[in-house]
Amino acid sequence: MDDGMLFSDPRVKEAAISWLKDSEPTVRIKAVQVLTDHSNWNPKFAEALVPLLRDEDAEVRYAVTFDMIRLPQFHDDLAKFIPEFRKMLKDTNSVVRVSGLHMMLGMELPIERDDLISFFTVPDLHALGRVAFYLRDKTNDYKISNQEVVPLLQNIEPFARVFGLDILYRNADKQSVELALPLLQDSDELVRLKTAQTLRAMTGQHFTETQNNEWTKWWTENKTNFVVQLHPEELRPQLPGIRAGDVGDRPPPATPPENLPR
Repeated sequence: MDDGMLFSDPRVKEAAISWLKDSEPTVRIKAVQVLTDHSNWNPKFAEALVPLLRDEDAEVRYAVTFDMIRLPQFHDDLAKFIPEFRKMLKDTNSVVRVSGLHMMLGMELPIERDDLISFFTVPDLHALGRVAFYLRDKTNDYKISNQEVVPLLQNIEPFARVFGLDILYRNADKQSVELALPLLQDSDELVRLKTAQTLRAMTGQHFTETQNNEWTKWWTENKTNFVVQLHPEELRPQLPGIRAGDVGDRPPPATPPENLPR
């Protein structure tokens, strides 16, 4: 019996409600798949599914918010939950905040800029990718200050730090250089490579990611009178992990990974 036939069986639909409380995450995920199948949907299911946005298992939360855009597709039946989703954006638990973000964006509901910026502290790749996408303006640029970018540079998720470096180059001033320099000692190789690339593009110097001492010495001697002179050619060599088509006169926009729902 294929999934389509299984999902349409009324006995399975009835049982799926109880599966949502099963101790096994895989069972809860199957319940979500059954209940959010278009042929099965009943608005009353929303009451049972919304609590799973706070599920302890990340794969279960993903199944509710992302897997083929499960729950957000039924936005007309979720209207009464919108205030709850907005409230989730400010929750002290980052897991809850991320679920709220995905529901709001999945339902194409507006989010305040400050609420989007607040996710810079959250070490979640999917959330950061979507926030990066939605913060772009019509010119494909970000209007994010160096002060606002600091949490990205301190985020334990490497994608966040690369995103932060992109913004520093877009702002390209003395403070941008100052903030980028510590990332030459980052634990992640791609971040170190991206840091050196960004510094070369802002300064015209040719030190590599392995020459932290040389960078530091040069900056100590020159920062007082330093004036940014952009060298976009330094951004053209492709770095590991950055898609060929994403490089250009500026660092590639912080783009969600392939197949990441927007």
